[in-house]
Amino acid sequence: MPDEETFDRLIKQVKEDLKEVKFLIIQKQLRLQHYISKAKVYPDNLVQIGQVIYVFEGKSKKEESALKQLKEYQMSLKVYHQQNLKEGFFPYNLEQIRLFYYSLKEHEIIEFKGKNFNRNPKKWKDLNELKVILQNIFKGSLL
Repeated sequence: MPDEETFDRLIKQVKEDLKEVKFLIIQKQLRLQHYISKAKVYPDNLVQIGQVIYVFEGKSKKEESALKQLKEYQMSLKVYHQQNLKEGFFPYNLEQIRLFYYSLKEHEIIEFKGKNFNRNPKKWKDLNELKVILQNIFKGSLL
């Protein structure tokens, strides 16, 4: 099973576990419009809870390329904010777009934070531990 499908399944399990958290969007391969070329781009996994958007990208071979993709998704969400609302997004805060990439093979999830995209990694032993990490993220905790 591809990583994004496994990750999608985990996110949906977390949703079932967190009855107190209102998930507005859980989508694998959600179509966005690229902020420059206007081509369609597809983040691996996107979640919206309240006004916070969580974007997850499966780790590519080079960290730089994964970070580049995440930055592009973030810019697309900002530039096409009004259009996204018309196409089914719920209102979201442009300053609360959280960017993550993960590697199921390396057992690592990394959040990029701030204007400098500071790297904040977290390791896990198994998928159950990753599920707990995701629960904490979706309850508003930082990595």
